[in-house]
Amino acid sequence: IRSLISNINACSNQQDREEIKEQFLARCKGSEDLTDSMCKSILSWHKELHDLSSLFEKRMSSQADSSPSNEREFWIKVEKVMTSVSEQTKMQEVDLTLEVVKKLKIRGHIPKQFEEDVATLHSKLDHAQKINILMKDFPVNEVQTA
Repeated sequence: IRSLISNINACSNQQDREEIKEQFLARCKGSEDLTDSMCKSILSWHKELHDLSSLFEKRMSSQADSSPSNEREFWIKVEKVMTSVSEQTKMQEVDLTLEVVKKLKIRGHIPKQFEEDVATLHSKLDHAQKINILMKDFPVNEVQTA
């Protein structure tokens, strides 16, 4: 898929890009190994997003007994990780893989699950960003010494 992305990026116009995509799609139709590989990639991404989401949910539901500075550091890390993962989900390889699997209409639930995971990720990222905005001005040192 990476070589395909390189070929697509090398094309100067949209028509050439679409032709390359269609040629790849035709190649995928005849290759069960290739389609299985793409589905496995999506399932792997789904698992990683699900694991990240589970960690987030676990933290939200726990009665974490941590200091204000630990709490602030936790949310800063969560935002960084989720931002990084969110950027990865927007990569061309991901878009193309999803597009091909959808067009081939194989295991339609797989891309749908992944897209739902991405939407959940964005929601949780937004939550972490809002917490960080609040925590930024929070007087951590004053609270710890009080």
